[in-house]
Amino acid sequence: MALILAIRDKAGQWHGDPDGRAHGVTNPPPLTSLEFFPQAGEPGQNSPFAGQTLQVLVANTGDAGCPGQVCYQVGNGRMHYATDELDELLFGADVHDAWTAGRWPPKRQRPTCQRSRNSPKGP
Repeated sequence: MALILAIRDKAGQWHGDPDGRAHGVTNPPPLTSLEFFPQAGEPGQNSPFAGQTLQVLVANTGDAGCPGQVCYQVGNGRMHYATDELDELLFGADVHDAWTAGRWPPKRQRPTCQRSRNSPKGP
C-alpha cells in the first residue's frame, strides 16, 4: 500500500517520516504536492497547515503502514491515504470527532487494516 508518509510545510519543515525508515521504505520516496484548503466549517479549518500547498512524500509501505481516515488527491492526480500521524497533524482531533459523528468525509468506506491492541478502534 502506498501512503503519504511526510509533509513539508511552506516554511520548509518536514513532518512525519520524510525518509520512510519508520515504515520500512528502502528507496527514496517520490515527492508530489497536496493542496490543503479546508473550507469554513470543515475539519482542518484551524490547522496550522490550512491554506498551504504542501510537498508530500508517498511510498509503498507494504504491510508496515496502516492508513489514516482521509484519502487525499495529490498533485499527480492519484489518491492516497496518509498515516494516522499525518491526519492528526493536518486536522487535529477534528478528523476523529467528525468521522465518529458521521459528518465527514462524506460517504466513504474506511479502509481495513490490523491495528495494535493499544490503537483506538475506528467506527
